[in-house]
Amino acid sequence: MPSSFDSQRLHRELDKIGVPHQQDERVAAVSRLLRLKTFATRSLLYSRVVPPKDVLARAASELEVDPEWLVGK
Repeated sequence: MPSSFDSQRLHRELDKIGVPHQQDERVAAVSRLLRLKTFATRSLLYSRVVPPKDVLARAASELEVDPEWLVGK
């Protein structure tokens, strides 16, 4: 697993499923989708820290993509 995470692929997939672009709306929608607290969602969307495996797996499942692809492998 890489030591940093580029959330561009995540944002691109969220765009495809119609998640709002406005930051607060996007955070709220992704929090509901992935059953995460707001701070965890913000970290996932806007930091370069690799998300925990369970969060990454849940995101990949919801977005119907491979978790390895989502982290840039």
